[in-house]
Amino acid sequence: RQMCIRDRRYTPAHGFKKLARKLRTSCRITDNRDSLLDDSFEGVDLMVFPNPDTDFTVSECEAIERYLARGGACLFFPQSKETRGQSEPPNLNFVLEGHGIACNDDTVLRTVYQRGYAHPTEACISDGVVNRGVSDAVAAKRSDGNGCVSFAYPRGCTLNVQQPGVAILSSGYVSFPVNRPVGAICEGPSGSRICTLGSSEMFTDNWLDKENNWDLCQILISWLLGNDSFKLNSIDSAEPDISDYAHIPDTSCSALQPKSVSYTHLTLPTKRIV
Repeated sequence: RQMCIRDRRYTPAHGFKKLARKLRTSCRITDNRDSLLDDSFEGVDLMVFPNPDTDFTVSECEAIERYLARGGACLFFPQSKETRGQSEPPNLNFVLEGHGIACNDDTVLRTVYQRGYAHPTEACISDGVVNRGVSDAVAAKRSDGNGCVSFAYPRGCTLNVQQPGVAILSSGYVSFPVNRPVGAICEGPSGSRICTLGSSEMFTDNWLDKENNWDLCQILISWLLGNDSFKLNSIDSAEPDISDYAHIPDTSCSALQPKSVSYTHLTLPTKRIV
């Protein structure tokens, strides 16, 4: 099996070094920093797109779709809002929306204290598995058979998911936005498989061994490579436990834009009230 990582920042030698070492026995990992052509996917079983910092061109999008039409597999991680600052996000949604998945321009925040997590954008989610098929697969890999799954989710965004996409992970009830999708998969009619995770750092060297991140990484990559590492629960797939996206006002921005208010003059009574 061959897995190709297409990124400038995260490569098998930097960022994904620990992941490459763990997967060395099961697949060969390469990197690609050139423009995407049909030849770029030759012999590749899984193409990984971590932290894309530039827009995909029309020809690259078409090459990705042709690769998926041939039964290929892709793993997408959107660029975090903290990494790009105020610049516009890359057009990753142009590739994903046709498969029922879209990335939001937001950041999941931790609302409670958690030891070992220094910043609010570093969330530890303990109630975020939406589909029971994922938790059952993690329990099967653990010696104690415990299906309680928690995962570290640093500087990640939320997703919008609709058919044919299926939400498998959420932000849980102690993070904000509350209980929104952060991980989704899609299986196409040609046998193609797509997985999107909202955090580009989730499987990097600093976070791979946190919580159950490595267990999730194993079953997702195995599924993308064509193995049946987990079976989705049909009820959870059709009606996932996901909350609606709640918009709140930007208080800090509103405070910097004070507006004048006019009051109507009130005539006070002149007679003395006894």
